[in-house]
Parts: sequence; structure tokens; C-alpha cells
Amino acid sequence: RAFRGWAREYASHCRRGNWVDLASVGDLLLDGLAVVHAGGTRRVWLAGLDAPTPQQQSLFAALAELGITVENRQPPCHDGNGLRFGFASQDDELQAAAHWARQRVEDGAVGPVGIVVPGLAAVRHRVAAIFEDVFAPGAARPGSAEPTAAFNISLGQPLAEVQVVADALLSLRAMDGRLSLPDCGRWLLSPYLGGGDASWRARLDAQLRQIGEPRYTLRRLSELAVRMDGKPHADGTQSSHGNAASFATFLQDLQAHGASGTRRQAVSDWAAQFSSWLVGAGWPGDRALGSQEYQAVQAFRELLGSLAALAPVLPPLDFSAALSQLNRLAAGQVFQARSGAAPVQILGVLEAAGVDYSHLWLSGLHHQAWPEPARPNPFLPIKLQRELQMPRAGSEQQLDWARTWTARMLASAPEVIVSYPRTRADEPLRASALIVQLPEGDDDAIRSNRIPGDADRVHAAAPAAEFLDDTVAPAVDPGRTVRGGVSVFKDQAACPFRAFAIHRLGACDVAAPDSSLDPRVRGNLAHRLLELLWQALGGQPRLLAMSARERGELIRTCAERVLADEARRRPHTLRGRLLGMEQTRLESLADAWLDIEAERTSFEVEAEQSESRTVAGLPVTLRPDRMDRLDDGQLFLVDYKTGQCNPKDWFGERPDEPQLPVYALAMDDMGEGRVAGLAFGVLRPGDLGYRGLGDGAELAPGVNNVSSSRLHGAREAADWDAHKLLWRQRLSRLAQAYLEGDARVDPKIPGATCRYCELQLLCRIHES
Repeated sequence: RAFRGWAREYASHCRRGNWVDLASVGDLLLDGLAVVHAGGTRRVWLAGLDAPTPQQQSLFAALAELGITVENRQPPCHDGNGLRFGFASQDDELQAAAHWARQRVEDGAVGPVGIVVPGLAAVRHRVAAIFEDVFAPGAARPGSAEPTAAFNISLGQPLAEVQVVADALLSLRAMDGRLSLPDCGRWLLSPYLGGGDASWRARLDAQLRQIGEPRYTLRRLSELAVRMDGKPHADGTQSSHGNAASFATFLQDLQAHGASGTRRQAVSDWAAQFSSWLVGAGWPGDRALGSQEYQAVQAFRELLGSLAALAPVLPPLDFSAALSQLNRLAAGQVFQARSGAAPVQILGVLEAAGVDYSHLWLSGLHHQAWPEPARPNPFLPIKLQRELQMPRAGSEQQLDWARTWTARMLASAPEVIVSYPRTRADEPLRASALIVQLPEGDDDAIRSNRIPGDADRVHAAAPAAEFLDDTVAPAVDPGRTVRGGVSVFKDQAACPFRAFAIHRLGACDVAAPDSSLDPRVRGNLAHRLLELLWQALGGQPRLLAMSARERGELIRTCAERVLADEARRRPHTLRGRLLGMEQTRLESLADAWLDIEAERTSFEVEAEQSESRTVAGLPVTLRPDRMDRLDDGQLFLVDYKTGQCNPKDWFGERPDEPQLPVYALAMDDMGEGRVAGLAFGVLRPGDLGYRGLGDGAELAPGVNNVSSSRLHGAREAADWDAHKLLWRQRLSRLAQAYLEGDARVDPKIPGATCRYCELQLLCRIHES
């Protein structure tokens, strides 16, 4: 009843507007057929029309009454020699079909080579990728020309999914407000947009991933672009000021367009503005477009015209509503690029009928897909649909239709291959009952059709493999600034190749986006809180003089400041309940830590400042987490840790954590005071405290005299000063090896050292 009401209202609306839809064209043609027909046409041929609709049958009857012969033309019937093949997966099946089709084309097939794929719409992208890899194996390489179309997929794709159009819609969506992190990356890396060079935009994308916010506004992107200006990269190069300034201006211009979108206006005005704004965004890019890209751009421009044409039937809209309307139009328009006649035709089930093929491959005919399941119209009574034999109304009707279609297709070519996948997502499949009578083909014969792909040809053309054992890179240029600081020592100790790749090649992993606060961020918040607390306290005497209320108020104020700073960086992550939970966590952690500090002997905390020094020939920026001045004038260095740590990591020829030893040597060289002890400040809930070593009496709870310590490595030297000398010698050897170009793939502990290393594909450790 509801559907009847909708249908009546729809028909009434069309009559009032004097409109006709596509489904009613046949009825309209019937009404005026006698007037339109002037006796010129005497015969109408029908091809591939197995089950004409009642409307079509009425049209054919009317044509016959006018003396026009209507003849259903059947394609030539071949005896056929259908063979059945099963494949491990759908990908294996499609790859075999692609190689088979290419072989038939190269053998000089006369007439179209057909590939039929049931449910083609769902797998179109995968089918296209497989056939492109087989027919144009080098086309995916950067700079390759658009290949000549050797195959054609009968089913188009939504215009909104064509990359050049999708990026245009993405640009307009960016002006409308926020972009998700994945969309930001796609937008920044798009070849169809302007605003800075590609390498610089890729670095900005890496920065966004490191921050990990789920969404970004154009204003936020502009701020980050300016902040990146002049920052050194991993390879030692600097961000170009021109790139930062031009991209920030580009973003601000787009933001201004979006800000004007709050007003309401006709969709024709919006269509003109969208077109103008896309030109301002640099769309569709500066490079020459391929044929398919050009056609997609033209189709989108025509779509903007279609949007403008809706002005008489749509009320004035704001920016968001107009953009939503454009998105709906683009998603509903099927785009099929025009191309020359292709020898291979990839078709769905309905499009395949009525063609005379030279060779034919019917794929995907497994027991769950063929016959296709019944799908009656949900708005009409099922009983009525079955009585009228409406399409897909019942399983018996589907079986009869599939049986007829299969018989016809088996007779549509001299050579017919029928195939099915044996598995789908670990689910076993078997051949459809409609093809089990076909004889099984020879798997070796199918495999013989395989044509070498791009990688195969590269390997085949290469000379005999040449093995080089080159582990020495060019020495570091004395005039070049060495970047990396303490990390160079740490990476060289872990694996010489790691230090070379990261600090000289600039190889670094792109951070996996994390919309929550990961342990690294939580650790940084704790570090920053303690830094602010000691800036306010200055040292232990004031801490001991404070009341519990004063101490709690100071902790709360500092925690709020730390979180406010981080919330400005991550406004969509650090808010609401998470913000409150982090406030509570930081306050509890700081209060417990200050209890430990109160048990120590008196000390003052030196004001933090960065100083550049050279240690063992490598430049190092000194900025310890904390440096305490003891009553006797000596120094105590602290490195806060929220993860696992142990002072034994300072020892050995290749120390795992050389930062504090490096700082100790640099501080001694500066003459600011003798470093009497080093410690990790462990900030793990339930395991708070110091873990360290020093000279003489206890410097803090958990910091032991190195001379009496039983810690592994502590007995390598007689006393504290002897340990410093040993550190200097070992760090000098590491620095010298790095400067001389030592790039061996030599992990300190094979397996353990490599477990979390992101460079395994570069060093090829598993091929050693």
C-alpha cells in the first residue's frame, strides 16, 4: 500500500511538471508510434533479448501491426568444446583468464575474445588491476604513458570513484570543514592538486601521521605547514621557506572559500563557484592528462552543468547541502571511458548474451553463485511477482534462466572455457551443477598460456646475478653537518647499517596513525609535567617547605598547563573524559614521584638549557631531562623513562642506552661540575623510583655505588672515573666507525635487535 501511494504521488508529480522518466519512454513511444512511423523502416532486429518485458512485447506487437517485421536474431551456434577448470582462488582464476586471453590475441584471434565475470560490479577494480598487469605490465611504473586499451570492461564505474574526480570532490569537502586523517593523506599526495611540491606535501603527511589526530581542518593544516618551515629532515635537508609559505597561502585561500559557504544560494551559483574554486586549488594538476583522465575531467565539468540545471527544482542551498547534491550526482553517474575497439571484452552475465565470440571464458560459476539467488522486489507481493514471472522472483525461475543462458553461452564460441574458484575466504566451493557435466581440462595446458610479466622480463633480461659484499659507505664529508646527536651512538651500537640508513640516507618509517594517546605521548606528558614542577620548585628545599595543599595545587596547575598545550596540538583526541582521566593520572603520578624526591639529600635543579658540544667527534645537543646540583657542587643526571630500562644498558662495547654516558662526558668536558651519578627516573605506576649508579654515597634511593654494585657491566672498571674513561673509549670507537662509513648489517643481538626495526626491507637481513 505504501508503495502504491508513493507511485501515485510520483506519477502525479511527473504529470504536473510535464516530465517523463526512462521507464515510461516505451509507453510514450507506443502512444505516438503510428504518427512517428512514416513507412521507412520495414525490419527490426533483436539481439540477445531472451526475456522481453511486457512493455517490450507490446511495442513489438504494435510494430508488427504497422507492417514492420520484428525478428529475434540468434548468434551463430557453435558446436563448442567447453572445458571445466577449477582454481585455488578467484585471483588465480582471473589471472589464468587474463593470460589465456592475451595468448589468444597474440595468436591472431579473429573476433572478440570474451571474459564473463558474474557480479562484475563488485570485483571491477580487482579485475581491472589483474588484466592491466597482464596486458600492460609496465603501465604502473611512474612516468609510463597510458597504454593502448587491449581490453574493455563493459561495466563502468561511478564517476565519484574515478581518482581525478574523487580528488576534486575531496578538495571541495576540505573547504567544507574537516578531513579525516586518511583523506588528508590522499589529498596531500594527490597528483591532481596544486600547493607546494610533492615531496614537501609528503613530509607534511608524515607529520600528520605522527601527530595522529583523527581529523584536521584547513586552518590546522596551515598552522602545521608554517611550523614545518625550516625544520631539518632526516636526511639533513631543510624545508623550503617558499614551499611552506606558498602552501600555507594556498590553504588559507581554500579556507576563505569554505567560510563563505554558510550563505544560501541557487545550485547554479554553487556550480559556478565550485568550478572556480577547483581552478584555484590547481585541479586537475599541471601534468598532461591521459585519455581516460581527460574524459573523466570533462564528464565532471558536464556534471557541474547538470547540477546547475537543477536550479528550477531545488531551493537555495548552503555549501554543505550543495556539495552533498554534487556528491550524489557523481556517485549516481556511471563513467565509461571511450576507447578504440578492444580485442578482449570483459562482460557481466547480462551483457554477454547475443555476441559471436572467437574465444570465450566463463568465470566464477561455483555452486553458490550460479544460478544466481532469487531477489524479489521487496515493495511488491512475492506471490504476484512469481505469477507474473517477474525477473528474479523465485529460485525455479532463476534456475530455468541460468540453464538457458549456460547452454547459449556454451554454443557462443568455437572454444569455451568454464571455470570456478575452489575457495573463497577459506570457504570451500565446488562447481555449479549446471557445469559439472563438462569434461575437466588439462591444467598444464592452461598454465602454458602464462605470458611473462614485467618483473619476469626484467629478471630475464638481466645478466647473471652479481653478488657484492659492500659494507663500507663513503666517509662522512668533514664539511657536512652531522645530525642525529646521541641517536647516532645508539643506532651505531645497535647496528651500523641502521645508523647509516637513518642518519645519512634519511630513511625513516612513516608513523602508523593512532587516534588515542600512545605510550610515547603519555610519557612525554609526564616528562613535561615534572619539568614544569621543578621550574616552579627550583630544588628540594622548597618542596619540603610546602604544605600538602600547596603541593597539590601546584601539581594541579602544572598538569592543566601541560594538557592544555597538548590539547592545542590534538584538539580532537585530548578532550572530554580522556582529558579528565589524563589529568587524574598525571596528578597521581607527580604526587607519588615528589614523595620519592623528598627522601633524598638536598639538591637544586639546574635550569634546563640546550647546549651543543662535541663528544668523540660527533656533535651532540645536551638537554638532559634533569640535572641536579648536589650540596658538594657535583652533578646528578636523570633520564625519565616510562618503559623498561636498566643501568646495565650503559655498559659493553655496544651500549643499548648511551645517552646518559654521553651527557656525563660532555658535562665533565664543559667544566660545569663533576658528574657524580646517572639514573633512570622510572615513571611506571607501581614501579616508581630511581635506577642508577654513581660515585660514593647514595645519591638517591635506588642509585648504588658503582664500585660495590653487582650489576652486569659495573665491574668492567675499578671506579666511577675509570668507567667514564671506558665510556669515552667505546663511544669514540662507535663515532669513528660511523664517520668512516661503517655500514655493515650487523645487529647486536640478531632477532632481538631487528624485532622492532623498520629497516628490514632495506637491509634485507633475512636474505643474508
